[in-house]
Amino acid sequence: MSRLEPNSREGEWIIPIDHAFNVKGVGTVVVLVVVLGVIKQGAVKAFDRLKILPSGKDILVKSVQMHDDPVTECKSPARVGLAIKGIDADDISRGDVLCSLGSLDLKVATDPISAGFIKSPYYKGNLTENQTYVISVGIQIKPVKIKYNNTNTIEIIPEKSLVFFSGQSYALLKPDNVGTRLIAKGIIQ
Repeated sequence: MSRLEPNSREGEWIIPIDHAFNVKGVGTVVVLVVVLGVIKQGAVKAFDRLKILPSGKDILVKSVQMHDDPVTECKSPARVGLAIKGIDADDISRGDVLCSLGSLDLKVATDPISAGFIKSPYYKGNLTENQTYVISVGIQIKPVKIKYNNTNTIEIIPEKSLVFFSGQSYALLKPDNVGTRLIAKGIIQ
C-alpha cells in the first residue's frame, strides 16, 4: 500500500498571502496561504527577515503559528499565521508574496510580460487589445490588457503590479462575458 507523504520544498521562502489584519498590541498578523493551503517553498521562523512583494518592503517575523498554536519553525508544505512588523495590514493585498530578501526568482511586473497562449476551445469571442481582461496567477487576480499576435504567445500588460516567476502558469478570464469566461491558459516566460 502506498502512502502520501508531504513534498517539502526547500529553498528561498515563497509564501503568497491570503489575508491580513491588524491586532492591537501585537502588530500585523498575516494568515498566509498558497494554493491548497500550504507554504509554496521554504521554512519560516520567528525573527526571520522577509520582503513583501510587490511593495518591496522589508518585514520582520515576530511569531509563527500553525492551527492557532505557536511554533518555532514552519516548513513547506503548511498553512501558517505570522505576526509581522514593518508594514500595515492596509498595505497588504490578497496575492502579495512574502519572500527572501534577495529572492531572484520572483519578479514584479508593471511592464509587458511575454507568455505562452493556449486559447480555450469553448471561448468563441475575439481578443482585442483595448479590452480589459483578468489574469489569475497563483492566488492573485489582477486586471490586464493583452497584445495578441495570433500565434501561441501574447504580451500581458498589467494594470496593477503582478508578482510571478518564470514558468508559472496563468489563466486569462473575461468575467463580464455572458458565455464562457475562461479565455486561455499559458505559461509566463
